[in-house]
Amino acid sequence: MQGNDEHILIIDDDSETAFMMGTLLKKIGYKTTIKTNSQDLLDVFKNSPNDFDLVLCDQSMPSITGLALSEKLLEIRSDIPIVLMSGYFSEEQVKNAKNLGIKNLLKKPIILTDLALALSQAFLNKKE
Repeated sequence: MQGNDEHILIIDDDSETAFMMGTLLKKIGYKTTIKTNSQDLLDVFKNSPNDFDLVLCDQSMPSITGLALSEKLLEIRSDIPIVLMSGYFSEEQVKNAKNLGIKNLLKKPIILTDLALALSQAFLNKKE
């Protein structure tokens, strides 16, 4: 479950969590770009959507939910794999994520092995 230099765009409004994720992902072989503001992330993604292999997105953010942000990202690039993270997912959120094509939901607190597995699955799902 080692990365192969794929580029992951990380969004979490909690900067400590976002940078911790970035550090962990770099240690297991991924490149990362970290954002703590959803508009900043959208701007970066709009300018170069093909520079990223996956988006790791927090569900609970102040200005926009991870699901709503995911929908905007998928409008820009429909094949971008997205992994949503949250401390809790309601049945409705799970259903809405699946309807958007998001297959990977990670429950916080994140364990590195779970994160690596979710990323591997997301990349495998993209190839299908």
